Amino acid sequence: MKPTQHYPPEGEDEVPGFLQRLVDSISIPLFYKDTQQVYLGCNTAFTEFIGLQKSEIIGKTVYEIFPPEFAETYQIRDTELLTNAGVQQYEFSFRLSDGRIRRVVFYKATYTDASGNVAGLVGIVLDITEQRNAEERLRRSEEKFRTLFETMSQGVVYQDAKGNIIDANPAAEAILGLVRTDLLGKTLTDRCWEFVCENGDDHPTRTALNSGERSRKLIGIKNPVSSEEKWVMTTTIPHAGNGVAQPYHQFTTLVDLTSEIQAEQALQQSEAEKALILNSVDEVMIYLDCDLRIIWVNDATSVLLGMKKEEIIGKHCYDVVWDRGGQCPWCRVSRVIKSRKAVSDHVTLDDGRIFHMTTYPVCNKGGVMVGYIEKGVDVTEIIATRQALEKANEKLALLSSITRHDILNLVMALNFYNEEVERGIPADSPVAPMVEKIKETTRWIEQQISFTRDYENLGVHGAKWQRVSDLLQRAAAIIPGEITYTESVGDLEIFADPLLEKVFYNLFENAAYHGGKVTEVSVSFVPGNPVGTIVIEDDGLGVPVTEKKRIFMKGVGKKTGLGLFLSKEVLEISGIEIRETGGEGEGARFEILVPVGTYRSCRAA
Repeated sequence: MKPTQHYPPEGEDEVPGFLQRLVDSISIPLFYKDTQQVYLGCNTAFTEFIGLQKSEIIGKTVYEIFPPEFAETYQIRDTELLTNAGVQQYEFSFRLSDGRIRRVVFYKATYTDASGNVAGLVGIVLDITEQRNAEERLRRSEEKFRTLFETMSQGVVYQDAKGNIIDANPAAEAILGLVRTDLLGKTLTDRCWEFVCENGDDHPTRTALNSGERSRKLIGIKNPVSSEEKWVMTTTIPHAGNGVAQPYHQFTTLVDLTSEIQAEQALQQSEAEKALILNSVDEVMIYLDCDLRIIWVNDATSVLLGMKKEEIIGKHCYDVVWDRGGQCPWCRVSRVIKSRKAVSDHVTLDDGRIFHMTTYPVCNKGGVMVGYIEKGVDVTEIIATRQALEKANEKLALLSSITRHDILNLVMALNFYNEEVERGIPADSPVAPMVEKIKETTRWIEQQISFTRDYENLGVHGAKWQRVSDLLQRAAAIIPGEITYTESVGDLEIFADPLLEKVFYNLFENAAYHGGKVTEVSVSFVPGNPVGTIVIEDDGLGVPVTEKKRIFMKGVGKKTGLGLFLSKEVLEISGIEIRETGGEGEGARFEILVPVGTYRSCRAA
């Protein structure tokens, strides 16, 4: 507890200035307290260390200077020392006035008065932060290199000056077929391995010990446990001390090349099989280096160019294909270099054939581009067929448009005659209901014909990436001003039919004019896997449970029954689903389920 009064030690006013100057000359922080644990004095090094003036220290307790979590420990240890007079040493943290935390060792001792009674304690503070940091760095360094040693895929053996093994890592144990305890004390030339050196040379460990120079050789050994034969690349590096000619230790690295040789043989076989496969396909395959020189081609390329492979390989692609003296202006390679992705386009040859060509970057393990692969498919017939289909579609669309126009003209005439008939008969005529039926049927025919205008464009132009917020903004124009509209889809883009905007228009129209007392419409997006979900909801009457499965059927609905049907058809072209999940009386909630890969952020794109 904090005392109410502080008393200086007996005779303090008689301490000569020399003693204080002597204390201040000590570079290690020093302080002394009375039995009430009140600071009676300190040296300049202590004030500089904690960042306070002497006037801010003397007469204070630790609770008045340091945070409680530090002061509590200081007080407990001081109490222990004063209770058991003598010396005390302990390590703890020390918080400076600027908030920095230092690691320190406290050295404290009690002092007595003239009567031999404990009068207080004196202590010094040794900052060991850098020492502890250095120790921690050393520990981490040793741990890191030990971990590296233990986890290296290469076998490593540490040997003394006579070649005896004094340490080995797990990889060396696996290669040599013995555990570490059995390896210690042996040499790598022990008869248990029945080693054979290439070209009949001596083992590299002996060569290195005799010459004092690095030695690297391929060694054949037999596993002493399984008798499995291996070929191991053995590299011995001797180390000598200052002024010592002979090595006093050496490291030997072991690389098991057995599986590598087997893999190389398998690779050669695989390459032969791949070449057989690539030469069997009709697609053009060309491998280029970074200078656009042809390194390899398949048989289809040779046939296309009418040249033998040996006449093609080694030449520039622009010389062989286009008979140009330099890189073609339309070359895809420059775009591949810029994007580091595959680039495709159509190429028309002099004979009129059209090829869909794709250039792929080839990178090494470090990610450096080392060449390109060009793949080409003859799409002449496909394009001709597509163009014929487009022309046929144009003719069909024209015919449909003319037919629709003619039918609508007839519908207009029918409406005129209906009105004439209606004006010519009394309201209570028995024919009047029949006339009304004819008018209703005429309106239905008109709506059905108008629907074909949207439906005939479905899937014609192909799916594309579309920014959803732009589509929503245009479609939301149909929402009356008294209805609050909000959207939070961010930079969402969807790959869908161009009629996607019509989907949102239909859903907004459904909410605004058929939702019943709707005051709010909102659109949000929730990403997910395997689908992300666009949610369009309102606070209207909702959809009756009995109608949820029928609302997307043709002819079901309050108006024409075609809007939600068309929306479902538009979305299904791109593999997108739509469903209604709202509660009856709680508002409609339409969920558009967009598969991963069909949606993206336009920023990421």
